[in-house]
Amino acid sequence: YLGDCWLVSSFAAIAEFPDRLRSLFKQTTLAEDGRYDVRLYDPLAEEWVVVTIDDRLPFSKRPGRYGNLCFAKPTKENEFWTCLLEKAVAKFVKSYHRLDGGFECVAMEMLTGKPSLCVALDTAANGTHRPFTYECGREPFTARHATVRMRIEAFDAQ
Repeated sequence: YLGDCWLVSSFAAIAEFPDRLRSLFKQTTLAEDGRYDVRLYDPLAEEWVVVTIDDRLPFSKRPGRYGNLCFAKPTKENEFWTCLLEKAVAKFVKSYHRLDGGFECVAMEMLTGKPSLCVALDTAANGTHRPFTYECGREPFTARHATVRMRIEAFDAQ
């Protein structure tokens, strides 16, 4: 099990914009040699980098769906891009295990090249700002939670 829902949910958001998703991959068809160049934004260097991966994916001996792949699985339509994109991000941060726990705003910045805003809903009520650090690439990447003041009637039990 890998706790990279923060990353996979960002993949789902990017998938809503097919042109943006396609722009991350230099190849638009299956590569005969199994090698793919994936563009990711490095928030520390503030530039796009190309991460070269192959199509070999971690595999488990335990029985399971999708040929026992350990992490991201192909979609129902047999789209392979989620597996490749997850592998590229894992290579960028130096291992799959370093994907265990993260922040959507970091993933969105890596996928779009645009600054992202994280809102800590658990701290918005008391108005505090809580910094967090996510190691991205070579050095720690620090972001700050933004405080949002709003009243949502459905959740206001007072």
